[in-house]
Amino acid sequence: MESCSISRVNPVTKHETVDHSAAFPYHSDCCDLHDYPGNQFSWHWHREIEIFYMREGRLEYALPGGNAVFEAGDGGFLNSNVLHLSSCRQEDACRQEEQQFLPELIGGFPGSLVMQKYVQPVLEAPGLTLLPLRAGEAAHAPLLDAICRAYEASQSGRAGYELEVQSALLDFWLALYRLSPSFAPRRNAAVDDQRIKRMIAYIAAHYGDKLSLGEIAQAAYLSPRACNRCFQEQLGTTPFGYLLEYRVQKARELLLAGTEPVGEIALQCGFGSSSYFGKIFLEKTGMTPSDCRKKR
Repeated sequence: MESCSISRVNPVTKHETVDHSAAFPYHSDCCDLHDYPGNQFSWHWHREIEIFYMREGRLEYALPGGNAVFEAGDGGFLNSNVLHLSSCRQEDACRQEEQQFLPELIGGFPGSLVMQKYVQPVLEAPGLTLLPLRAGEAAHAPLLDAICRAYEASQSGRAGYELEVQSALLDFWLALYRLSPSFAPRRNAAVDDQRIKRMIAYIAAHYGDKLSLGEIAQAAYLSPRACNRCFQEQLGTTPFGYLLEYRVQKARELLLAGTEPVGEIALQCGFGSSSYFGKIFLEKTGMTPSDCRKKR
């Protein structure tokens, strides 16, 4: 498969449903973020573990607490349930070989020895959200090799490829587990993660309304000051900065998908007037709402 699968992200919770079977909970594809609006896959999370390899281009992952950039030849490990956004530059091709799988594929049933001793400690390591794997770094070579072997086997479709995929993933996990003592813990990581998910879910459900900072904060039982701190530390922006970006994203989707007047879309997305909407849309996207619609 040489194109990215259609994403299914719940617009409120930001939970992505990954396309795989219950019998073999694994999925792989090759993604080019230029297929997505704004050259990015917006904030989302999934229970599946994600591993990837950069075939070409330059890719940036944004996570609560920081960003990481990946060049061609690099790879990475993204832990289960981690909120993230990925983006690429408009001028560059960006092709990423991506694999997602549930922990049970390598750990077996819940409560098994392998799950308890080797899988769960990595999943619960508070300092391990995104691990960059760099081309040319000796300690990362076994992990990158295992990623590439699993991907090649999955795309081949040959008899027994599932066993090859599982074998390569086990090799990857063993190498990852041996690195795990060096992962530094982050204080309050799990608590802050749940708080930011609650607040962006509230914004997704009410972005068309006139929202106050207090209402956003209340979604996570925080004070306005703590709400601001949480957004800054987790997403690198303010609550209203995130809200504005989300409104522009939803407006772009409506402009490309339907024929509603621009003024109606502006009101649906929480902008007070068409003129203000046009000004902000131009600042954020580099084009007017009308030009965006013409691209459809």
